Amino acid sequence: MKTLQEWLEKNNPLYLISVLFMLLGLYLAGTTIDNPDEVSVTAILSIFAIQNVYELIVVGMAIYLLKNKIQSEHGKMLLAFGLILMGDITFYQVRISSLSTLIGWGATSMYIVLALVKFYAVIKMLNLKVYKSRILFLFSSFLLVWISPKLTYLILDSTNFKYVSDVPIIYYIWLAAALIQLPFIVENWNKPEIQVPISNSYLGNETQVWRWGMIFAFFLLPIQLFLNVMDSYKIMMTNVPMETVILPWVMCSVYFCKSMWLNLFGEYEKKIDNTVLIVSFLIIFFRPHFSFTVQFINSVFLLVLSSAVWLSRRNKVGAFVFGLSATLSFGNVISGSLELFAEDVKDVSNSFMKNLEEISNYICDSIIYFKRSITKTMLAFIFILVSFVFLTLGFKMSVKKKDDLNKEYDLNEEDDQNKKGNNEPDNEEK
Repeated sequence: MKTLQEWLEKNNPLYLISVLFMLLGLYLAGTTIDNPDEVSVTAILSIFAIQNVYELIVVGMAIYLLKNKIQSEHGKMLLAFGLILMGDITFYQVRISSLSTLIGWGATSMYIVLALVKFYAVIKMLNLKVYKSRILFLFSSFLLVWISPKLTYLILDSTNFKYVSDVPIIYYIWLAAALIQLPFIVENWNKPEIQVPISNSYLGNETQVWRWGMIFAFFLLPIQLFLNVMDSYKIMMTNVPMETVILPWVMCSVYFCKSMWLNLFGEYEKKIDNTVLIVSFLIIFFRPHFSFTVQFINSVFLLVLSSAVWLSRRNKVGAFVFGLSATLSFGNVISGSLELFAEDVKDVSNSFMKNLEEISNYICDSIIYFKRSITKTMLAFIFILVSFVFLTLGFKMSVKKKDDLNKEYDLNEEDDQNKKGNNEPDNEEK
């Protein structure tokens, strides 16, 4: 029995149970949004507000446990659960967008502000060393998870359907997913700082915390994009192959992984460089498609990468790919493709103005119908309530450990004083 109690105090599964109940509640609430007759807007927004309060409490508890050095492993566990909840793995935020553009973007804007507060609190209170590249990658990854589905649905729902095929919005989303990796890749190009352990009085090795957070975001983003954005790919980008769309992200991801797992990929550096350069070159210049914008941006990516590999590592393949890519890209521009690029830019600006018009119409004309919610919503509320109960019990268990240690310390002090008191009469007799 004592062994079981020790295991519970050490691992504290109550936090995990609490998070699972919260995720289950959010999932159930999300399924009711698909049927507006089953749930009211008030109930949906109430659950969203409760979710935000829960996440703030989780982060607050984590900071308290780590700051006061009470069960530090429990504090790290809560930080991890906080990241998982921010990843919107139940797609609750995506489903809120189906209510209306105004409600969807309003909820996401509030969530972004609260996320900034959580990031700032963790970094400031736990004295984490500020790495701009890591913060940019982490926050931007979550930002893309939250807003990417809204951007694609906004264009798909546009009354001017003509612009859907003209604006490669899905490509731009994957391009953004690539660009947010670049500062981290550049910072770790020659000497990976992500491998250097840094001591932190609250977290121990804070580099491990950064690593696990970034690895989670690295895998979360493409999964979310494939599930919530790429379902519109065949409608919006019929003339562009998928490998061309995700190419910048793949190129950057290879070097992101190389920096993160240097021990695994370091010895294959030259082979990795050559493979990425050659495959990218073949996809860009020998995979037929009809979007000059996509080809032009991918060519720029390849030129930058090949020049970096050539100049920093004296790689002959890098020099060859750079020269050939520059020649072919210049030839495409001369042949009149620059005019197509200008047309694409014009279409993007026109579509952006049309979307602004739609948003203003939503704000002026949208009517929110309030109806009573039924069973699924009530069940979601119950699960969420249970999650708060288990979170409270888990926190009590974590704090109880410190109270037990304090009592033990007080008893030891009292025993020492009693021993001293007993020794004093003996000394007087002598």
